[in-house]
Amino acid sequence: MRVIAALIVAAATSASLFVAADLAGLLMIPRSDELGAEALGHIMLLWPPAFIVALVHAVALGLPAYLIARSLGLIRCWVSLPGGFVVGALPYAILALPWQAPPENLVTAHIVPPFTWQHYAAVTCGLGLLGAAGGLAAWFVWRWLERRPARPI
Repeated sequence: MRVIAALIVAAATSASLFVAADLAGLLMIPRSDELGAEALGHIMLLWPPAFIVALVHAVALGLPAYLIARSLGLIRCWVSLPGGFVVGALPYAILALPWQAPPENLVTAHIVPPFTWQHYAAVTCGLGLLGAAGGLAAWFVWRWLERRPARPI
């Protein structure tokens, strides 16, 4: 029960922070009221897919990391931060790494953006920070539920 609740809270935390960052970015760009309202509606639709992606990360990567850390006796707050960072950043870091250069004609036609290490590092770190926040939230929930006395059913 504790682990399931922690996974759900981790995914919800990461998804909520992702949508909040997107919303903050939208609010910094001056727009007309009509465009802003339309964009705001689209941003609110981001939460369910962001939650699903974060939950897949939490279950596929976070749960095995938790089980390994538990078997080693390393369930600590300070372990959940780098562990969550890796869980959040690793899939993008692997999938977005340019394994080969894109065709030059697609880059010059502005179909594919040119690869930059700065953008790659910024997005990887941003996703890692979302994962770290989710990992910390999972640890807090897991720890809080561990300390609650069991109620008879």
